[in-house]
Parts: sequence; C-alpha cells; structure tokens
Amino acid sequence: MGQENSPSKRERPRELPGPMLSSGQKLECSLPGDLAVVLSQRAFTKLFAYAYATDLEVSCLGVVEREGNRFRVSDLFLVAQECGHAHTKLDQGAIGQLVEQLIAQGRKDEAGSIRCWCHTHPGNMGCFWSHTDEATCQLLVADWLVSIVVSGGFRLRCRLDLAGPVPVRIDHVAVCLEGAADQPLSDECKREVAEKVCLAPPGGPLGFEPLAPPAQPATDKDDLAIEEVVYCERCGAWHGPRPEDCALSRLPGFSEALKEGLAKDGKPDFFDDDFPFGDLFPE
Repeated sequence: MGQENSPSKRERPRELPGPMLSSGQKLECSLPGDLAVVLSQRAFTKLFAYAYATDLEVSCLGVVEREGNRFRVSDLFLVAQECGHAHTKLDQGAIGQLVEQLIAQGRKDEAGSIRCWCHTHPGNMGCFWSHTDEATCQLLVADWLVSIVVSGGFRLRCRLDLAGPVPVRIDHVAVCLEGAADQPLSDECKREVAEKVCLAPPGGPLGFEPLAPPAQPATDKDDLAIEEVVYCERCGAWHGPRPEDCALSRLPGFSEALKEGLAKDGKPDFFDDDFPFGDLFPE
C-alpha cells in the first residue's frame, strides 16, 4: 500500500455521536455581501497614529456602532500599557477608568459599546493572528467583537468574532474609511503614546492577560511518528524542535535574530525588548 493511502494521509471524519443520516458533504455557510467594518475619520486617524508613533507593539480599544451588517468604529481609546517589540499588556485599572470616564461625560452608550480591539505588528512583521491574539479575542468577546491588526505600509487585517453556542470567526473582513487622516489629531495621538505606552521589562507576561501555554496536542497510533514536540515561546505553539519548524521562520530577519540570541546565552529570546530582530522592525 502506498504512503499516500496510509491512515495518517487519509482525511479523517469528524467525531460524531452516531451514524450519519445525511450524505456527509462538507459544511457550507454563506455571508452577507455587505458585511464590512467602517472606520470613521477619527478612528482611522487614531489607529495609524498610535501604530506609527512607536516601534513597540501597542493596543487600543474602540467603540463600535452596528448598522445591519456594517460595524462602524466611531472612536478609539489608548489606555496605559506595558509593551515590547512583540507583545502588549493593557493596564486593567486603566480600562476601568476609561469606562468610568465615558459614563461621567454622559457617554454611557459608548461605554457599553466597546467592542473593538486593535493592536499593531511593528515594522515588516506582517498582519496575522498569533496564538496570543487568538486567546485575547476569546477573552474579550462577549456577544461580538471586531479585531484589527495593523502593520507597516498601512496594511491591516480585520476579523469578526461571534460568541454563542457555536463560536464563529470571520476573517479578512473588508474595511472601509470615511475620510482622510486628521493631522492635528494625529499629532495629539503621538503625544498620547509617549505618555501612556511604556517599555515592558524583558521576560514579562504576554498578551492581554498572562496566558498559560496551550495544551500539548494529543497524538494517537495513526499519527506519524514525532521524535520530539516542544512549546515555542516565539510563536506560541507546539511544534518540532528545529528552528525551521517555527511558523515565524518565514519572516524576514528570523535567521539573524536566532543567531544573535544563541550568541548571547545559547537560548533564543524573541521577547527580550533589547533584542534586535533584524529587518523585522524599523530602525
């Protein structure tokens, strides 16, 4: 029997409680054609001003107004946070103060409509959802949540998470703009970043909250033999021990960063804030 017909290569059926009465076709779903996220001029200005004011990764929270299948981000707010080149941690007390401040200003509806989380991937890191990002989205979503990641060159990626009995994630949602950037507001946002964003100490907690590593994936007798599986602090996943097994190995600057880390103490540390990541971050 050829290797292509081995049990490990064949597609395995989903684990179901009993025999299937239907034909077993692949699951199908449909999305409305007008599904989109709209950034107001104010939100657009703030998002990229926060992103490009520092080479650290930063997060902000936003107010969303739902209009049918359109999710309009009307405003964004930066709160105090500790950041590194590859992680950001919001101050939980500052989030509470933001809500209290909006209520005190008579903006109770906005305080109850904070359903957007934005964060940045500095420089040329690219727009993707890391394991920490996935965990953060699951932590923040109540009924629904709009999430946006921003990288260099005005690149962004947007997703919509829906909570419920069957959680749903819709990725690569179209993003529309209402107007060009407001330069005076942009300058104000840069000053706000200098005030509220501080450099986190090396080796600090990652993500929105300190998160434990995901459970090691289970294996069974039909799986291909794996000599060793280790947890990778760089990408937040379990994979083989070789550097090329890491999903980040395809990013520019990975080889240089790995060599630099090994030269320091024999163990790569991609979350050391003083650690140069080659061309992955701007000078």
